[in-house]
Amino acid sequence: MKEAEKTDEFHKHEAFDRAHLAMDQFHEYVQTHPAIQENAMLKEAAEETMNQLYIFYSLCGSVL
Repeated sequence: MKEAEKTDEFHKHEAFDRAHLAMDQFHEYVQTHPAIQENAMLKEAAEETMNQLYIFYSLCGSVL
């Protein structure tokens, strides 16, 4: 984005949507992957990551 460009409602909606997309893709392609699920350390780290992504997504929803 150019420095002089201002954000509008579309930018806010887009950022919120992208946060959801990142959370959804992490869950779909990483967290539920069999190699992650069979390794306790990776499974726990993926759950923690998903929790942090959800916190960020929720924050976007309340701020944007």
